[in-house]
Amino acid sequence: MADAKQCAHPNCSCTVGDKGKYCSAYCEGAKGTATIACECGHPGCKGNLK
Repeated sequence: MADAKQCAHPNCSCTVGDKGKYCSAYCEGAKGTATIACECGHPGCKGNLK
């Protein structure tokens, strides 16, 4: 099994494992956008400012 890797979205702290570069459709869609927070919706994501 592959090691878990951090999501490629710069403000996201989620891991993605071997399923790709992003943890969610939100993070993949925001790849070219400057954001100050992550809104992937995963519990425990440290990029969520809410």
